[in-house]
Amino acid sequence: MSEEPQRPDMSEEVFEVAKQHFLKQLEATIEERDNIQKNTLQQSHSQDWIEQRKKRLTASIFGKICKRKNNISCAPLVQAIVSSKDLSYISSIVYGKANEEKALLQL
Repeated sequence: MSEEPQRPDMSEEVFEVAKQHFLKQLEATIEERDNIQKNTLQQSHSQDWIEQRKKRLTASIFGKICKRKNNISCAPLVQAIVSSKDLSYISSIVYGKANEEKALLQL
């Protein structure tokens, strides 16, 4: 099942410049990586962690990419990757955050 690709919303040249700019932003020195690690230890409680996570393929997304079947359109997966959504209001996530410390004490 193949899906017709949509017409690109930018020229090849503009895309190449945007791609190079994005990839350049992902580059980090060892010191910068150490700072990112220190500044994001609180994970979802850290705005920096949330911003860093938006720019990367997480393990769960990578798993979905690897397990994707060739006969199924990749459009929904690509859309999910490029349009990160704020899920902090979802009741199960609110519950998990509220009870995380309690759960950790039970380990």
